[in-house]
Amino acid sequence: MPAPVVAPVITKPVAPPVKVDGIYYAVQIGALGRDESAVRGEKVAETVYIVMEDGLFKHRIGKFRDLNEAINTKNSVFAKGVTDAFIVAYADGNKISVGEARKLQAGGAAPAPIAAEIPAAKAKAPKIKKKSAVFLSVQVGANVSNADPIYEIAKYENTIGAEVHAIQGAPIRYYSGEFTDKNAAEKHLSKIKGAGIETAFLVGIADGKRVSYEEALEFLAK
Repeated sequence: MPAPVVAPVITKPVAPPVKVDGIYYAVQIGALGRDESAVRGEKVAETVYIVMEDGLFKHRIGKFRDLNEAINTKNSVFAKGVTDAFIVAYADGNKISVGEARKLQAGGAAPAPIAAEIPAAKAKAPKIKKKSAVFLSVQVGANVSNADPIYEIAKYENTIGAEVHAIQGAPIRYYSGEFTDKNAAEKHLSKIKGAGIETAFLVGIADGKRVSYEEALEFLAK
């Protein structure tokens, strides 16, 4: 009598574990189209380093294992006037979202509580007066350099194929578009992100000064 045929056991391939040793957070305070090492960090006391990424010289502070350290540093930078600072995260040299970094560090456990962040929108935004000239726009970038903004404007215009303007201050802010219609502003934002500036976001501008997008929308709806 022939021996019974036993079907082979099929097992699903197991993905290799994700390395978490290389996870860190940093605070980005600006991005320039050329190396401005001489003026980097002029508004902050912390040590600033430059990373060349996506064709830009990105100015950053720290390589923190603990997200709370990064948040506290960002809050300190905000207090010194660099209100466009934000946190980035990396794992083994690859850029990931802050949320992904927290999950990897938690390893399946509940993520540790994080420190409260100071919202950028609350950083001494000017109040909108009744007769103010208000419109919606897209902020495409900012930097802490005192250099002539004409070079940054040319760089952004070349990237997005649209007119760009600068608001002088600390930091200098670069924006594109002047809209009173929400849909038009959002469409322009989508175009700019599609051109590669994924960090662009919607803002309001009143009498040449940046205000929150929500404030501008509320004013225009009156």
